[in-house]
Amino acid sequence: MKQSHLLVPTLRETPSEADVRSHQLLVRAGYIRQIATGVYAYLPLAQRVMKKITAIIKDELDAIGANEMQMPNILPMDYWQDDACRRLCTSSLFEVSDRNQRQYMLAPSQEKAFIELVRNEVQSYRKLPLKLYQVQMKYRDEKKPKFGFLYSREFLMTDFYSFHAGAVSLEQTYQQVESSIKTILARCGLTYHLVLGHTNRVGIEKVKEFMALASFGDEQLCLSDQGTYVATLDLAEAKYQGETSDQPPLPLEKVAQTADQEITIRSYLYFVDEQPTLIVLRASDQLNLEKVKLFYPEKQVIPASKEQKQLYFDATNGVVTPVHSSPEITVIADTYLQDLTNMTCYADEEGYLYLNVNSPRDFHISSYSDFRMVQEGDLMLDGEETLRIEKGLKIGHMMTMSKEYSQALSAQFIDETGQAVPTRICYCSIGVSRLLSLIVEQHCDENKIQWPNTVAPFDAHVVPIDYQDSDQQQLTDEIVEQMEQAEYEVLLDDRVERAGVKFADADLIGCPIRITIGKKAKEGIVEIKLHQSGDSLEIRKEELVATLAILTHTNE
Repeated sequence: MKQSHLLVPTLRETPSEADVRSHQLLVRAGYIRQIATGVYAYLPLAQRVMKKITAIIKDELDAIGANEMQMPNILPMDYWQDDACRRLCTSSLFEVSDRNQRQYMLAPSQEKAFIELVRNEVQSYRKLPLKLYQVQMKYRDEKKPKFGFLYSREFLMTDFYSFHAGAVSLEQTYQQVESSIKTILARCGLTYHLVLGHTNRVGIEKVKEFMALASFGDEQLCLSDQGTYVATLDLAEAKYQGETSDQPPLPLEKVAQTADQEITIRSYLYFVDEQPTLIVLRASDQLNLEKVKLFYPEKQVIPASKEQKQLYFDATNGVVTPVHSSPEITVIADTYLQDLTNMTCYADEEGYLYLNVNSPRDFHISSYSDFRMVQEGDLMLDGEETLRIEKGLKIGHMMTMSKEYSQALSAQFIDETGQAVPTRICYCSIGVSRLLSLIVEQHCDENKIQWPNTVAPFDAHVVPIDYQDSDQQQLTDEIVEQMEQAEYEVLLDDRVERAGVKFADADLIGCPIRITIGKKAKEGIVEIKLHQSGDSLEIRKEELVATLAILTHTNE
């Protein structure tokens, strides 16, 4: 491919609207251009990379027996009225209407479409298991689109759904899918962490998430110093390091708060289903609501309103306290409270504190458990390593759906006994557009992209210093023909530009190998430069293809 025939509008300056390196470099190197807020054009180089990423995904999913198909992007709005996903995504839907004023949406998900399709077309156990996937554009009206493809309103996504007659087949596919995603990310050259996930959707089970560390990520990860432990922050656990107090309980006091007094415990009022529940933690700790929900599986946990707080505590200032709380209220506490004596907390009268609070004298704790958010510097459960907290970005996730979930959607089949049985479902997704940006984020420096061989837009960038020179042109055309016959994808910079401009653009574009033809063209000598390491060597044209085979194999 001649570069003069390709749309590659490179920039020398960093665009002001780009905040992260991947976005900056993809714009500067001529891969993408913004069309509207959160909406981008994939220019030819980006399209080539996207095709290679997509090919890797298809290759791995095809290998486990999955069938590619395509769902429509436009779905009727009433199609989603009862769907949990729509309720979660309502605020970010793109809604449209046709000429007859029928309401539609640009699909942020096709979950129900896949399930309904299989429900209607597959009634017998003999047709299961069935594995389907698509690589499809999705649409989400992000409130604040940012960072290029990382948080955009239009993005390419891979969806995989499998349908099973029983738990054994479901588990086998779940393991296959996990292995496939790991291979996909490895082939794309990505470093990632696999963590247990959670969901606020009823009926979703066995959630795992693939996360990449990123300073701009919207997820928080907890990692150990040596990387042997990683978890999302809201599921992370740490070694208990409490020490039993040897202070004797002192008489309870209610005093006016002074500037030098600080509380040592804090309370939160929630409703677990209909039951008012007070959760008590050390004031220095942050409540981990996900751990509370795990403590009460299959129950709804919602925060109390200001009016409900006033009803149970007569608290005009909205503060709740465990001291002398109503017997109607269940009190649970973080494990660290069992070691504390003579605690200090807010009183239910504004401007006052309770001193020397002790349990069970002043309030009864029905259960202790870990309800706190892990903090930087905590120890791993085994005490061997210190924990740190970093931001991360989700690349993909996978899950299974319960029988109850399938029943709610009437997803069932007829088994060998003639009975209607809920279909077991496995799902996974991979953000393809996000992969593109994250690969750049992990393989770049300030001025150049360093594509892994597997996804680079071209295998090599051939740069003649002066393509108008007859010797350089002849040698260039010879080696390009040799490489293409050896099935290398070659980008030839045939432009009439200064050498410095060509080299700067080659660095930005980021092909793994640059081949320079210059003053030694008459001798048949070219220079090979490895983009990632910066190493270079001169070789004769007859040795080029064999040398490239060695270099590309070494750098895979």
